[in-house]
Amino acid sequence: MSGAEQTSAVPGYEQTTAMPQQTSAYGQDSSTGFHHDPGAAQGASAAGAAGYGGAGWPPHQGDPAGSPAEGPRDGQKKPWYKRAAIMIPAIGGVVLLILAAIGIPLGIHLTNVAKGDQLADDFTAALEAHNSTWTQDEIDKVANVVVSEALAENADFNSQNSSVMSDFEARCEGVATAATTLETLAASPVPSLAEEDGADASAKYQEALETSNGLAERRAAVETLTGTGVEAMTALSEFCTVYPQYNSLLNTYVVNLTTTLQDSLTIANGSDIEFGNGLFITCTSSGGCPNYGTQEGRDAYANAIDATNTAYYSDTAELAGAQCFLPELEDVCATMASEYQATADAYAEAAQSMRTEQPNLTAGERPFPNTFDLLDAADQARAAADSAIDSAWQAADPNAAGDSGTGWQARSIKGILAGHETVVTDAVAQLGS
Repeated sequence: MSGAEQTSAVPGYEQTTAMPQQTSAYGQDSSTGFHHDPGAAQGASAAGAAGYGGAGWPPHQGDPAGSPAEGPRDGQKKPWYKRAAIMIPAIGGVVLLILAAIGIPLGIHLTNVAKGDQLADDFTAALEAHNSTWTQDEIDKVANVVVSEALAENADFNSQNSSVMSDFEARCEGVATAATTLETLAASPVPSLAEEDGADASAKYQEALETSNGLAERRAAVETLTGTGVEAMTALSEFCTVYPQYNSLLNTYVVNLTTTLQDSLTIANGSDIEFGNGLFITCTSSGGCPNYGTQEGRDAYANAIDATNTAYYSDTAELAGAQCFLPELEDVCATMASEYQATADAYAEAAQSMRTEQPNLTAGERPFPNTFDLLDAADQARAAADSAIDSAWQAADPNAAGDSGTGWQARSIKGILAGHETVVTDAVAQLGS
């Protein structure tokens, strides 16, 4: 060779470059100043070759590249656990797993606390709304409701004079106010704390739970007032609305009896009713008689019957079928509707016969046999209707079964009303217990 080989010091990477060597006549390397012994160089090369063959140097000893003894041979990979590119991410992954193991339960806990706090806040807001609605002033409006004491105990269940009805209607204004107030109160019940898994991780939730549990008695009292109390108040409200209508029908009937019907009775008691040709009948009614002897007189009486008996029993039957005055007496109202309609029909039939039947002018016989029979049948229908209503009433209200004196129906009504009033007042009293 005309020059020596120069080897790279980087392990696993060898690069030889022909470097020109100038040797003096004395065998000295002009580049280093050391003696250059070609023979020694050859021996070293041979020895290096022999070392890898088995008897020379052990691996990596005397390596010209200067690599440490424990390092890998040139061109070989390190074990995976010694590689920096793998070791650093692996250690980081372990750390992340440890942090995750700690962070997941912590995150769940914080979520549960937040959930519990929110539920507690919702409960507190609802409780504040309840308390602001259920003030003592509002509760007092519900408590002071009494209408039963206003009613007089008269012969007919719907018979009340104007002064009684004025007092009754004033009391019913209080019922209307109480009913409206109770609707408002019912819309704001005592709240209960909502339950969700994990919410008890919140201290605020635990405090709210204790408060919610402590409201059990008030919650029951409120539920009673807004449950059975509302039902009782509804019954009172309906009575206040419907009963005056029954009273009004009776009042109109009484007025028509004393005006329209009375005006049609033009023949005084003891006077004769003339039919001509010397035929007559004598009026024997203390209230007077219609003038049966003329068509005009008969028509006036027929119209008066329709304006009084037919109208009253028909209108009352319709009202009873549409609106009963008390829910406990629904069977009474059903009986009233059917029986009174039959009574009205009977009077209407008699009135029509009065208009059309011509008088029988045979001496010693009744002048209007068909009409008079129909009038008697109508009176009997009225009596049968009243008897059927009484039986249905006593069956519906056992407290009325042994009462037959004047005003017994009114006493029955007052007793039922008082029962509803007691339900309301007892429920209100329970709020304060």
